[in-house]
Amino acid sequence: MKRIAIEFIENIDQRYDTCGDYWEEPQAFEMRITQYRNEKYAHLILIHELVEMLLVKQRSIKFSVIDDFDINYLDEGEPGDDLSAPYHKEHVFATAIERLCAQEMGVDWAEYEKVVDEGEKTAIYTEDYE
Repeated sequence: MKRIAIEFIENIDQRYDTCGDYWEEPQAFEMRITQYRNEKYAHLILIHELVEMLLVKQRSIKFSVIDDFDINYLDEGEPGDDLSAPYHKEHVFATAIERLCAQEMGVDWAEYEKVVDEGEKTAIYTEDYE
């Protein structure tokens, strides 16, 4: 079984304009998650990306096909929400899990989406779980 290497990074260091990314290397699955002032937001993105990645891998959807779709996506919103996304079903399921976790963590979903969509990203300040 391959290891999963997770790093929390500045948004500018992502491979493209995204808050969560994953790909496969020979020795590991790599994940990069954008940092936010409220670290719960980064944790929710991590949960989403992990669930999505595992489902995509289990269903033999090539990561390169997902990358091509995401990088070339020109419409508004999340690429995975588009019905033509090669990983649409997996993305929608991962979002459902993410929403459940947000509720359990006391995160307001509307505020979370606003912050993630508008790009309020930083590694300077974090808030502890309360």
